[in-house]
Amino acid sequence: MVRYIEDEEINLQNKDYLNTKVYADSLKKTIDSLSGDKSYTVGLFGGWGTGKSSVSFPIIVSYPFLGLV
Repeated sequence: MVRYIEDEEINLQNKDYLNTKVYADSLKKTIDSLSGDKSYTVGLFGGWGTGKSSVSFPIIVSYPFLGLV
């Protein structure tokens, strides 16, 4: 029998062993401080499994008006 482990972002409210929430909160604060009359692009770069989704997901869900989740 083959078993697979799902690859999904961690829930930073339940467990944050790598202190990822600090980075997510800092990035969200930066995004919130940007001028609303301009367009911006944010990129997170890193190899597979380095936490990009775990940093970006809590930020994305904090903007429900975007309709992304």
